Amino acid sequence: MGSSPKRSKRMLPNNVTAVTAFDMTQKPPKPSEHPKQVVILMRHGDRTPVREKFGELDLSHLAPKWRSLLPTEAEQAELDSVRVEREEGTGSNSYASFVGEGHLGQLTSLGFDQCRRAGQQLKARYPEARIRAFSTDFPRTIHTASCVLLGFGASEPPAVSVAAPERQTLLPNYDGRCRRYAALRQQLIEAAHAGVPTALEMMRRELEEMLLPVMGVEPMKKILDFTPFCVHQDVVGTFDGINWEMAKKIEKYKASVEAAAYANPELLRLAAGRLVQDVMDYLSQDGHQITLLAAHDNMMTAFLVALDVFKEQWPLYASMVLLETAELNGPRSVRVLMNDEVCLDWEPLETLRTRVSATVMSAAQYAAACDGIAGSTA
Repeated sequence: MGSSPKRSKRMLPNNVTAVTAFDMTQKPPKPSEHPKQVVILMRHGDRTPVREKFGELDLSHLAPKWRSLLPTEAEQAELDSVRVEREEGTGSNSYASFVGEGHLGQLTSLGFDQCRRAGQQLKARYPEARIRAFSTDFPRTIHTASCVLLGFGASEPPAVSVAAPERQTLLPNYDGRCRRYAALRQQLIEAAHAGVPTALEMMRRELEEMLLPVMGVEPMKKILDFTPFCVHQDVVGTFDGINWEMAKKIEKYKASVEAAAYANPELLRLAAGRLVQDVMDYLSQDGHQITLLAAHDNMMTAFLVALDVFKEQWPLYASMVLLETAELNGPRSVRVLMNDEVCLDWEPLETLRTRVSATVMSAAQYAAACDGIAGSTA
């Protein structure tokens, strides 16, 4: 049973529309005539906040309103019908504090609708393709993948596969064991803010000044997760200082931090090298198949930098980086789209392989690099 479309847009002050999620129906690209492999890195759909307290700001009284936005019983039953297969292995999720508990950090009914419709659109574009799905071990990404599979409508829906923490490539340093990644990222971010006030430091100061009255002292050291409050202000209400202007400034600052950090090739390899290798392997396979990789905004930023197509824009909910191969009168070709905007037009797959060759990383190379502490921060 299908669900009725829900709003993926919200109103900014002065009646300006804020697009909050990617919608595949808006500007579909010209389809390829002979598609082969399709790999999609997808951000989860609309969700509830992962926190109820932000510094001195306590919004825990909103819990009943957030619960009202979760999938309906019927929608949840559909989600529960999709199998999840977790790979056995060692390690733990170093992002556990961002998973959310209870009603927090969960895919909403709006998110359910966004992702299910994405699956329907994929079926319309690639009616003959098989589909498989991988996810991080977060309910919101697993449910995102499940919704896409439900919308795709395979006669025998595949399971959502979740890699063991030590082998998870859909979040940088997922298991937290890469000491080199953690140390280098911190060094690079500090350097980007240091010295004569840089553009990044000026952005940080402006944002901090905006957040101080809302959150209290040292707001930039807290989790800044206010977009859900803006998306759903018609349900949860409005609060002084929490508005689209703030949310967009936070996103712009975070995108600039990501660009500054991942300008360092070593950090970029550690963050996205294994994923890029996986994607290139998928694109090289025979047959016609969609590989869905349900992930997060901060994985998409690193992946976009690795492809050299990052525009310092924070990914919307349900955003997709879609890589598609096809047989175009010669060697296999590939194109890259970000939310249906062509970022890299058709070119030989080997050309893309050459472009990302400095970034790709095997599991063994990653393990060896992560044990090192010394290295350049240039």
